[in-house]
Amino acid sequence: MEIKRDHILTGSFCALGCEILYGLSYIFTKQVTAEVSALSLLGWRFLLAFIVMSILAGTGFIKIRLKGRSVKPLLWIALFSPRIYFIGETFGISHTTASESGAFLACIPVASDMHKGCS
Repeated sequence: MEIKRDHILTGSFCALGCEILYGLSYIFTKQVTAEVSALSLLGWRFLLAFIVMSILAGTGFIKIRLKGRSVKPLLWIALFSPRIYFIGETFGISHTTASESGAFLACIPVASDMHKGCS
């Protein structure tokens, strides 16, 4: 029973840390977009993510197995989904306050659940 409790506690602290970092990203984005353009920030974010993921995949820390699988749907999602989201988020944060952006994005799960109920 103690092991399960430790796992729950560890998971809870990890989730809390993740949410703190996610919330602080609004403040960091707002501060950075006051100095540089939103597209410059996005370019650097995507470049850094590409380098880190390439290193992790190249060293075998993460394994990517695509043999025998269709990658076309994956490519469409990889090309459009993050770009549309991050462009919208970064421009939105640069034109509002960080707290307004956070409140707006916190409503997304509610809106998506309402949409599921309507269909």
